[in-house]
Amino acid sequence: MKALPRRTRNVQEVVPFLWVRSMKRSLRYYVDGLGFRLAQRWTVDGTIRWCRLELGGAALMLQELAKRRRPEGKLGEGVSVCFICKDALALHAGFKARRLAASEPEVGNAMWYTTLLDPDGYRILFESATNVAEDTKLSEVLMGPAAGPRKARPKRAARDEARRGGSAAAESLPLALRSTAPVGPSRSAEATPSAAAALVRRRPARRGGASRRGSLDG
Repeated sequence: MKALPRRTRNVQEVVPFLWVRSMKRSLRYYVDGLGFRLAQRWTVDGTIRWCRLELGGAALMLQELAKRRRPEGKLGEGVSVCFICKDALALHAGFKARRLAASEPEVGNAMWYTTLLDPDGYRILFESATNVAEDTKLSEVLMGPAAGPRKARPKRAARDEARRGGSAAAESLPLALRSTAPVGPSRSAEATPSAAAALVRRRPARRGGASRRGSLDG
């Protein structure tokens, strides 16, 4: 019996294909908002009907659904697309700087993750590995354990901090969280030190706890 030919190198990638109601609206969200690059397009009478978008090493395809074929309700209801990245916290900071409705990062299945809903209701997640305890939220890490009320500082100290361009509290945050520069498909996210790693050093992991997204053990 002959051995089956090796096919591992034949399949190269999986690319989600999403139907959208308005290509113009979706491109504004994914390109201007999330930072994707328009890599390929198919146009009809000067209007983009299909496209391939890329962000780092990931990609997805969009196609505008004809009006006569559009169903009731949200096209993306019940559909999730997860992007695994090096630093989800840095991406979240960029999304918030661009005023996107990204959820507060929290830990689930040993991953920091933040969630967004695109214009058609598709659930978009950006995730990165961490050893921070399950169900930990970013705000809990930044506040620290049992932080007491801050004492009033002398006016001179406040003026000195203003001259340095920021407060001591802001300087104590990870670099990726202090930056308000958008993180797009360029090398910005890769060049930024890992905010997730910085947070691991700031807070020891708790033992136990199950993820609200489900356990790794199933």
